[in-house]
Amino acid sequence: LASCMFDVTQAEMVRNIRTAYYGYLVNRAILQTLAYQDSIYKNFVARAQLRLRTGESSNLELISARNKFQEIRALKIAVEADLRNHELAFQQLLNTTDSIRPADGNYVLSWASIHTDANLASNTQVAYELQNTKVADAKVLVEKAKLLPEFTLGYSQQLVMSALNLGGIDRTYASNTRMAGLQVGVSVPLFYGASKAKIKSEKIGSQLARANYQAVQSQLQVQYHQQVQQYTKYEQSVNYYTSVGLKLADEELRIAQLAFNLGEIGYMEYIQHVSAAVQSKLTYYDAVNRLNQSVIQLQFLKKE
Repeated sequence: LASCMFDVTQAEMVRNIRTAYYGYLVNRAILQTLAYQDSIYKNFVARAQLRLRTGESSNLELISARNKFQEIRALKIAVEADLRNHELAFQQLLNTTDSIRPADGNYVLSWASIHTDANLASNTQVAYELQNTKVADAKVLVEKAKLLPEFTLGYSQQLVMSALNLGGIDRTYASNTRMAGLQVGVSVPLFYGASKAKIKSEKIGSQLARANYQAVQSQLQVQYHQQVQQYTKYEQSVNYYTSVGLKLADEELRIAQLAFNLGEIGYMEYIQHVSAAVQSKLTYYDAVNRLNQSVIQLQFLKKE
């Protein structure tokens, strides 16, 4: 059982490290996108202030600019806090005081085993509960064995010398005569009723252990299929953005910038296009984060 508990703890630690690692990578990518949007809104505020002073716009434009700017700043602060939390998680999980910041890498997790059967035999929790049933069954056998009679067998051998005369009785034996004896004994348990009660108690414990094992299996199967559904849903979303959505967002940013530079659209319309494009990217990162969490949980359930 101690070995099984160690495996459970180790599997949970691996899951937590993966969660912190990929969470950090995704949040860092989000922060880079927000930094770009922050610089645009900062310029938006400065331009709105200038337009207000020259009478080219109303105070409403400046209020809108400041509102957008503060919204993005608040979002940046929240993401920075998430990054710091991931760093602290690394320190705790790896038992170090050093600041750990993962290098840039692929922040999208894929899972090759997604279409395989839900075989959770290697799951650490399942293995632990199965071991519990074996221990409980062994306790029943031990108690039953206590009711069985115990047989003892003894053997003795004695060397007798000639002209031996004990107690005034003349015994004449040949020189170096050996006399052997065999003793058989049977012991029967006295407290039969108490032993039967103990067996009954251990049988109940065995039944409970087996019921718990089956319940854990069933529960993990449900969790597995739920996570597969989550994975499939967010995989489709991520695939859309990586193949089409992100390209459209970048194209919208490019055209909006070009149209604004040529004077074809005003600053308000330009900001609307920027906001829509950046929001598409943030939606993509949210889908990636949810996809990663599904993969990490599936890996945990199948101990991969």
